Amino acid sequence: MNIEQKIDLANDILFTNKPEWNRHRFLIYLFLILGICSIGLIEKEQKANIKAPMASEEDLAIQTLIPAGYTLLPIEIANSKSLDSIFGSYGIVDLFVGTTADSSELKLIAKRVKLLRAPKNHNVFAVLVKRSESSSIYKYPGPFFVSLLAHTDNGTEFVTKKEVAKVLVEYISPPGEKNVQNNQD
Repeated sequence: MNIEQKIDLANDILFTNKPEWNRHRFLIYLFLILGICSIGLIEKEQKANIKAPMASEEDLAIQTLIPAGYTLLPIEIANSKSLDSIFGSYGIVDLFVGTTADSSELKLIAKRVKLLRAPKNHNVFAVLVKRSESSSIYKYPGPFFVSLLAHTDNGTEFVTKKEVAKVLVEYISPPGEKNVQNNQD
């Protein structure tokens, strides 16, 4: 039987009303319908698996990076665009706050803070600090500025206001002139 004869036989079975082909036609249509339904169910199951993924290893890794007694605080970084080209997924930074009511300069508020980049949104950053010190960060409105340090620098340190002692300098003048006092800060 050549190809043309096989095609004629298939056309005869599928598209004619001869009673001898009714049983064969029914089985072929049944097979086609079951095949299409099973393909549809398989695709539906695969789409359901894609819509509800399990927690990825990357998500679990971020959660396991937070030690006991510490918290991960999301912060807004003013110099994040320039930081993007040199910063990987984590690093150690000094944390500064911009202009405040007290000062128009950058103010150092924490040294050697661990900074992490969010795995799902690379424009979001967070600092890892002790829970007891988290209020030291959030008492400033932000946005914050950071400077990147070497990975060998360890131990977060928060900067506190230090009292500056006034120094009294007394210049002794030659005899006959008055002594001059000068206060320096």
